[in-house]
Amino acid sequence: MARELFKPKKRLKKVKSRLESALSRYDRFSFKERLDRLRFLNEIYPRGLIFSADPETIFIFDELKNVYVSGGLISTIILSQALIERKLQIHFNHEGLGSVAKRGLKEMLSYGKKHGLINNYFFDRIDKLRRNRNPFMHLHPWNHEFTTTQRFIKNAKKGKFARQPYDLLFDDAKESIRLAYAVFINDLK
Repeated sequence: MARELFKPKKRLKKVKSRLESALSRYDRFSFKERLDRLRFLNEIYPRGLIFSADPETIFIFDELKNVYVSGGLISTIILSQALIERKLQIHFNHEGLGSVAKRGLKEMLSYGKKHGLINNYFFDRIDKLRRNRNPFMHLHPWNHEFTTTQRFIKNAKKGKFARQPYDLLFDDAKESIRLAYAVFINDLK
């Protein structure tokens, strides 16, 4: 028995649970796509960018990066718009237009365009993002022009059969995060 005390203990091989095994397989399966999305962020993210903002804005900014790398395309689109909307609210408040800042994105865009407070380049891209995001936020009939189904059908009629619905979502997510960064770090005028 004394000998047993000084023998090294045999380590039992830890058995992974079904959930751990499934997550490990998913990690291996999705690694290349996640790496590609991270590389894309590295290309578009302004090097050395440091900004201060309220905690909610910083949380949105960080969550946006994480959800995009993880492949949450719809979440990327929605969070991008949230970041853009915050920037517009900051912009209008800075211009002394707090009442405009309290309106929804569509109203802020219209006001900003009408009064020259938003560059047309940003206006058109933000409005397109808003229209493509709306079917995920508000119930629309399947034949509404901005649903993914209708956009797919429209592309198919143009002979763009390779543009599957997932491809459209992926392109929208890339464009939305690119636009969110551009809007957030630039002057809107």
